[in-house]
Amino acid sequence: MNTTTKQEIKPGYKKTPIGIIPEDWEVKKLGYFLNKIIGGGTPSRSNKEYWNGDIPWATVKDYATFNPKKTQEYITEKGLKNSSSNLIPAKTLITATRMGLGKVSIYDVDVAINQDLKALFPNDSLDRNYLYHWFIMNEKYIESLGNGSTVKGITLDDLKALKFYEIPLEEQKSIANCLSTWDSGIEKLTQLIQAKKQRKKGLMQQIFNGQLTVNNGQLERVENQEDWLKGWEEVRLGEIGETFNGLTGKTKDDFGEGSPYVSYLNVFNNNSITETTKFDFVQIKEGENQTRLKYGDLIFTTSSETPNEVGMSGVILFNPKQDLFLNSFCFGLRLANFEKIEPNFAAYLLRGKQFRKEMYKLAQGSTRFNLSKTGFRKINLIVPPVKKQTAIAKILQSADKEIELLEQKLSAMQEQKKGLMQVLLTGEKRLVNNEQ
Repeated sequence: MNTTTKQEIKPGYKKTPIGIIPEDWEVKKLGYFLNKIIGGGTPSRSNKEYWNGDIPWATVKDYATFNPKKTQEYITEKGLKNSSSNLIPAKTLITATRMGLGKVSIYDVDVAINQDLKALFPNDSLDRNYLYHWFIMNEKYIESLGNGSTVKGITLDDLKALKFYEIPLEEQKSIANCLSTWDSGIEKLTQLIQAKKQRKKGLMQQIFNGQLTVNNGQLERVENQEDWLKGWEEVRLGEIGETFNGLTGKTKDDFGEGSPYVSYLNVFNNNSITETTKFDFVQIKEGENQTRLKYGDLIFTTSSETPNEVGMSGVILFNPKQDLFLNSFCFGLRLANFEKIEPNFAAYLLRGKQFRKEMYKLAQGSTRFNLSKTGFRKINLIVPPVKKQTAIAKILQSADKEIELLEQKLSAMQEQKKGLMQVLLTGEKRLVNNEQ
């Protein structure tokens, strides 16, 4: 909320308990602008007839990877009728009052909702899209109002009592349209980034399975598999390097300061570890027998809750200027030399579909899966000559750079939209009679 109290009050503005706002705006409770609020529920999990139907069933989990056209779970007509869940029409504003407190969504399809969500139905004095952006800007504020020890929630009375600005409907729509234009640009750029990532993924697959090759820095389609395989050879991981463990003998008190180390998430989220990677820190005492990472080290996650996430890889692609360590939930392979595998190429090869299949096979466990290092050393890779590896890596690095630049542009757009929301939704700048 706009809670600044030590600002100079400009002409045309006034001071209120929740901030300085335009003189023609009024502070009222959110409930004043709502016709009704509808909650939801959960069909019995023990009755299979209630589940896997064709009715989208929205929960807080859907906010993690929100898709306006579908939900993670579906219920049947019978499940809807035999529960306290309600079917909410498409384009209705839905907010979380528990767990994902303050989050808001609008689906393009009719959805049933569970008990952690509430559907808000504004009256004629409130524009739905304006309310949507207001919730986005005030999510942290609403979250701070939550009550509860383990899971925080907000009551309907508290929701209705949220302080809200009454502003002319025409101005609401102007603000909503302006912000929606930014949303449209952000969505298009997000879709472009996803398309670029899929294209790169496709390139990797076609290169590693012999459909594409690189000649003189350019991609070419392979017409003859035998020609493609000339110079390629099979190498066994256990024969081209030695494995090493991450940090040992550390307690939680050792972390937070000291020397940098590569974290589990560093490896999981990045195929390349560079000097721009943000590292965590750990205290290393003099004389400790801990492995220092070097350029070209191949590092892997040792365990995960799901087998398809075991053995995610990263490659150290810079020469550390100070001692750099590896966290205890990972292990590494130090290549004897780079005559068989070039590190930049390895960063892509080890994230390729075929290698990931091998990692999946080695995952052992029931509730948590661990990687078999013995089996890891026996893995064979088919690789081209180092010169061709370098050429392939350059092509894929170029694709990565393009994606990185687009993601930087997306981040800038998102920050700009946040700033725009702050000045428009608080009245600091007006969209009335073309006044800015």
